[in-house]
Amino acid sequence: MTEHNNISSPTRRRFLAQSAAVVGAASGIEAILAACSGPAVGSSGPVTLTIMDDANDNNDTGLSKHWISVFQKQNPNIVIKRIDYDVSRLSAMLASNSAPDIVKTPGGSEITNLAARGVALDLTNYFKQSTLLKEDDLQPVCDLYRWDGQKQGQGPRYGMPHDWSQDSMYWINQATFDAAKVPYPSQEQPLSFDEMLDLGKRLTVHQGSKLKTYGMSTNWDFLAQILTMADQAGASLYVNNDLSKMDFTQPEIRKIIQWFVSWAQARVGDSPLDPSTDWSGPLFISGRMGMVPWGYWFSSYLATSDPKTRKQSLLIPAPQWGTTKRVSNCYGGTGWYIPKKSKHQDEAWKFFEFYMGGDPAVARAKSGTGLSPLKHLFDQIPNATAYDKQAYNVQKAELPYLSTYQFTPYATTQAISQAIDNNIKPVMLGQTSLDSGLQQLNTTINKLLQQGKSQIG
Repeated sequence: MTEHNNISSPTRRRFLAQSAAVVGAASGIEAILAACSGPAVGSSGPVTLTIMDDANDNNDTGLSKHWISVFQKQNPNIVIKRIDYDVSRLSAMLASNSAPDIVKTPGGSEITNLAARGVALDLTNYFKQSTLLKEDDLQPVCDLYRWDGQKQGQGPRYGMPHDWSQDSMYWINQATFDAAKVPYPSQEQPLSFDEMLDLGKRLTVHQGSKLKTYGMSTNWDFLAQILTMADQAGASLYVNNDLSKMDFTQPEIRKIIQWFVSWAQARVGDSPLDPSTDWSGPLFISGRMGMVPWGYWFSSYLATSDPKTRKQSLLIPAPQWGTTKRVSNCYGGTGWYIPKKSKHQDEAWKFFEFYMGGDPAVARAKSGTGLSPLKHLFDQIPNATAYDKQAYNVQKAELPYLSTYQFTPYATTQAISQAIDNNIKPVMLGQTSLDSGLQQLNTTINKLLQQGKSQIG
């Protein structure tokens, strides 16, 4: 993914970038999944839980030493061992029948793949019996972790996010707008993508052949962004009911991809024509990026990285493609699942429940590192200052426009997004035509989907 290379970005984005880099376009996560078969072994007596997650030892918004210590004092017969998330290591552990007990995941974007291949444990009964994670208290975003074998959003639960955002919502840097003498966009009514691009052009400052100030960043190679835009237009990227075939040459989908090509060729953002050595967060803080599409979680990143920039930043609604349906989606909701091959499933759920619904969940909500997946904690997000109130109010008004869209179970979104990058970047660079790029994209992705379908059955 182009926006997250060479970066010291927040944990969530660093994790997504690692997944994309390790998995690659051809194989997705199939190497891991092919190794998964056979039942888990039950446990008795003291156990050690292995949790594969990002290193976050001293930050209590994540899996810190503090929270591990708190849990172990409450549960002296359970020892927590954290290991770094690594796809290759995960594959080896699953193949050798030494599966971790909890694993981090980008969420809804890969959970159907994990469930279809029998990797992730069905947690439905655990949720039904839980006193901390009550199903009627779960935000609708948690439905991204549900899959009934055909449709995402219904059926068994295979995990949940530990926090989330409506990821297409934009942040604007007021100082950048002021310098360009451009009025701030509405905080109530969403912009169209064409209006967003026009704003980006007006904010952009060129210095010779270079960009001094980028007008706007965008998620051009994210499958989730394209699915969202198609949904807004009442269209679908899929052309069959079992999500095993995509067609990027459909008129509406072609228009969407053309918009991203136009964005790149307008020379207003960190595209392949004007690449940046860093991700858009530091550019935004330095005043070199006018608008970034990072959703609510970015508030905490700004507050901890540069309080001055946070105070001069505004959250605005997600832009809309067409007028058919207002949609503002979460790209997946980074969270956890328990592998079916965990040898300590009950103990794993105990820690899962503690982390997702206990004191760590309260701390995450209060920090603003994202929205809580629990309804009763929504009002715990920062709301004391004028700028926090602004983000709170815009975010609260955006909640009704979340929808559960469908990720195919037959290929990882990382693999699909990499294929988009590989085939549309040459179009942006003028090395091939859009129609040629889309035809090649269809060939590449549908080959991946058919391979996955033949393996799953």
